[in-house]
Amino acid sequence: MSNDGKWLQWAVELQSLAQAGLTYGRDAYDRERYERIREISAAMGLNSSTVKTKLARGRKKLKT
Repeated sequence: MSNDGKWLQWAVELQSLAQAGLTYGRDAYDRERYERIREISAAMGLNSSTVKTKLARGRKKLKT
């Protein structure tokens, strides 16, 4: 697996953990922390060249 693939896998795992925390968290501090983890994981995914390539391909298909 490429480094990019590893980063994307970690981003997905962090997203999953954050979502579980938001679902089962008990207080406002936990919610803020899990929301931030979700934001970071989304940024990691969007900065992945794999995701950028897929988005670019999708945009190209939309233009034709």
